[in-house]
Amino acid sequence: MKKIIVILIVFLGSCTPSKAVLKTDTALFRYSKSGCLGNCPVYDLYIFENGSVLYNGIKNTSKKKAHSTITLEKIATLKSLFNAITVEEYQSVKGRDIPITTIVFNNKRVKYNANTVTGNLLKIDSLIQEIIREIQ
Repeated sequence: MKKIIVILIVFLGSCTPSKAVLKTDTALFRYSKSGCLGNCPVYDLYIFENGSVLYNGIKNTSKKKAHSTITLEKIATLKSLFNAITVEEYQSVKGRDIPITTIVFNNKRVKYNANTVTGNLLKIDSLIQEIIREIQ
């Protein structure tokens, strides 16, 4: 009887969860908002090739962690918009009390003030803000 109990404990203890863990370093897109001197939300959003989305609220956010999925069509739209960004669409960001937005895609990093962008960068920002609203 003791052997059966030991075998059951070993067998059940060796089971691993089937849910895959999303590793942020494998994300297709990383979208980050930095803080300001006030109560600006600070968070990271990771979008993966398969449509998985991971939201990590850091400060001044209603949610701390959230998982969701988006369509592959939205991912394709984000890719094409990001590849079409020109240098003229974003200006250097300066100032102490301005939340800085950072997008990383294909080892390219773009930093900007979301209130002053135009063109494809504005479209990307709007689409990602829509994704965040759907998560929350």
